[in-house]
Amino acid sequence: MTQIEAGQKWRHKKRGGIYEIVATDGAIQIASIGDDEMMLMLEDEDWIVYRAVDGHRLYFRMHDEFLDGRFELVPDPQ
Repeated sequence: MTQIEAGQKWRHKKRGGIYEIVATDGAIQIASIGDDEMMLMLEDEDWIVYRAVDGHRLYFRMHDEFLDGRFELVPDPQ
């Protein structure tokens, strides 16, 4: 399995956008969404936090969803 690390760049295969990983242990806190089971599921998950390299908006995805094939690691140019 590919190791996701902060600072890496990933490309969205369908849209072509390049995203930088901000954190691999993001957390979501929710005061109330009316569904305690869903709230606990969301809060217990470690989230991948990322943003477009040319933007500031943060995006959150569960690890498994991030690695489901829609993103590919951009090789480090070294």
